Amino acid sequence: MLLNRLYNAMKDTKPAVKKESIRLLAVLCTDSAVTYLTKIIAHIVKRLKDSDSQVTEACCDIIGSLSALYLKGGGGSDGVASLFVKPLFKVIGENNKAAQGEAAMCMALGGRLFIWRI
Repeated sequence: MLLNRLYNAMKDTKPAVKKESIRLLAVLCTDSAVTYLTKIIAHIVKRLKDSDSQVTEACCDIIGSLSALYLKGGGGSDGVASLFVKPLFKVIGENNKAAQGEAAMCMALGGRLFIWRI
């Protein structure tokens, strides 16, 4: 229920609301949230297409934090890295230059962890 509220808050027109709801998602992501990780990453990646730079920067920070949480030290399973990489590559394949740049930044932030797990 809380995750659904946060997903709806990310659709708000105010950039500050979107940014803080994205950050709150990262706070809620613990080891018990692995079952929701795919959906959480998908919602964060959607926000990479946002026109506000504060929102997209928050998305990059959160992807980096989540990748560090789930991939650092070999704590995640082999398929966890693909949960991060696949949606980012989809954004890189789109025609939105700003979103491509933000997705590339996310890849750079989590790059060492992604390469290590793949």
